[in-house]
Amino acid sequence: MDDDEMGRALGEIFQTLIDDGWELPIHITALASNGLRLLGSYEQTKEGTCDFKTSASYFPLGKGMQLPINVMAVNKEGEAVRVLLSHKGQKIEFTFSEN
Repeated sequence: MDDDEMGRALGEIFQTLIDDGWELPIHITALASNGLRLLGSYEQTKEGTCDFKTSASYFPLGKGMQLPINVMAVNKEGEAVRVLLSHKGQKIEFTFSEN
């Protein structure tokens, strides 16, 4: 999975959570099966838009994110959701699980 695909996947997860009533900030951690890690938050900017800010990351040399990828999102109320990104044919499939 390249950076653009990961950005689109995180965007879809974010939009689903917003549609379900989640409010900012939303904190995200992603862990790929090859050990790649990404930690960040969706936050509201001074202009009123939303931006993703990376807090920490680890990218093994020469490797993108390898599916499957586990993504956990947490909101300010402590609610959490886990999303599994995996292949279904040529499409990336999202599987949401709530605690």
